[in-house]
Amino acid sequence: MQKSFLQNIAFLVLVNLIVKPFWILGIDRTVQNTVGHELYGSYQAMFNIAIIFNIILDFGLHAYSSRVVAQSPSMMQGLLPNIALAKAFFSLVYLGITLGYGFLQGVGSLHFKLLLILSLMQIVLSYLQYFRSNIAALQLFKTDGIFSVLDRIIAILILGAILYTPLSIGSSFNIEWYAWVQVLAYSLAAVAACWLCLRLQKLRSVSINWKKIWVIVRHSIPYALLVFCMSVYMRIDVVMLEYISHDASIAGRYAAAFRLLDVCNNMSGVLLGSMLLPLFARMIAQKQDLGSIVHLCVTILLPLAIMVAVVAYFRGADIMQWLYKDVRSEDGRVLFLLMCCYPFYCINYIYATLLTANGNLRILIGISALAVLLNVVLNITFLSARNADNGWWAALNACLTLAFVALANMWFSYRKMGLALPWILIMRVLLFAALFVLLNVVMVAFLHWSLVPSLVLSVVGGIGLVFAVGIIRPGVLLMQIKQILQGR
Repeated sequence: MQKSFLQNIAFLVLVNLIVKPFWILGIDRTVQNTVGHELYGSYQAMFNIAIIFNIILDFGLHAYSSRVVAQSPSMMQGLLPNIALAKAFFSLVYLGITLGYGFLQGVGSLHFKLLLILSLMQIVLSYLQYFRSNIAALQLFKTDGIFSVLDRIIAILILGAILYTPLSIGSSFNIEWYAWVQVLAYSLAAVAACWLCLRLQKLRSVSINWKKIWVIVRHSIPYALLVFCMSVYMRIDVVMLEYISHDASIAGRYAAAFRLLDVCNNMSGVLLGSMLLPLFARMIAQKQDLGSIVHLCVTILLPLAIMVAVVAYFRGADIMQWLYKDVRSEDGRVLFLLMCCYPFYCINYIYATLLTANGNLRILIGISALAVLLNVVLNITFLSARNADNGWWAALNACLTLAFVALANMWFSYRKMGLALPWILIMRVLLFAALFVLLNVVMVAFLHWSLVPSLVLSVVGGIGLVFAVGIIRPGVLLMQIKQILQGR
């Protein structure tokens, strides 16, 4: 099981390592530098509104379907057409609620049009994610890996031509074009994923059963509530930041730092989580031991996340200066605090997914509801109008919220699943964190290198420490790599 898991992880990371950095740093960052922090901040606020109401599109159908299909693949034939029809109805409801919210909030005509485009983008993306959830549930992780980057490849080709070739239109670039290109890219990828799903299960006829749709929706309500709470506490920051600050540029600067956290999440936790849900669901159904896979995930993700957070503390300001225009001193501090969220995100991707696969939704909903309350109260308490430090406070509030969620998910996972707490691994991770901080202190004190060489040395030193403290053993790693290359 570990060999197959590592093979799939290696493939997923490889394809995303090739594509996602190009998208986030080459396209998304360039768009922000082109249109400016203020306009991009408004875009990001509308984007987060669209995401928060995204739960209406999903309504827990993806998680429910993935869990059911993973445990019984033949169920896909009956679920696929009925869920696709249910999602069409939810799409109309979502569009009405999202645009209605924008109207009631007095969103201007430019922002309202942007909200409409972003809402359409979320509808198409929701269908793509649903079709991908079926592909992953059938354990076709490499195929799902290809679909995880297909939309970005399409968008990179189109936007790259606009931004970097002789067709470039420079400062006249319209932020709405950015949204429309993504709508097109998601649409093409969704059509391809739908075609594959129909081929995989050979659906010769479509049988619509309204009673079955209602049963599916009813069983999906707990998943919907969970996803909604998670969307709120993870995405409400930028919305509240712009609303309370009365300054879209602050939200834009926050988004610039958050983009780097998004890079890390998309390169590791998001990919792992999408693969772990059907994997955990099948292992639980077959009563297989989960401890080895859970600890392997922690071993892979946590040292990487700690390295990112520590580097952001020592080099955050330099990284922001390197990537963006019009950078202020506080932007580096915001980046550091957001990167401190990364280890907690990684923990959640493992343990929240484990609880979801095990059906412990009441626990997850309770944790997420408390996280929403905590995050909103913190933001209301510490954010104030026209405060230049609002971005820093929002990042700190996000970090505290994620820390609470991560620790709660871990505690309940070990309690409910009967897993043995890996004290030796925990001590090794803590030792690694202390030594990696010490390494960076020494580098800053004695080596006055420029950004790129210092980052390379820090990464190399971190990898060396991972082996030195025994988090990963060289002999075991070489054996696993050999098995992956041989495909055994």
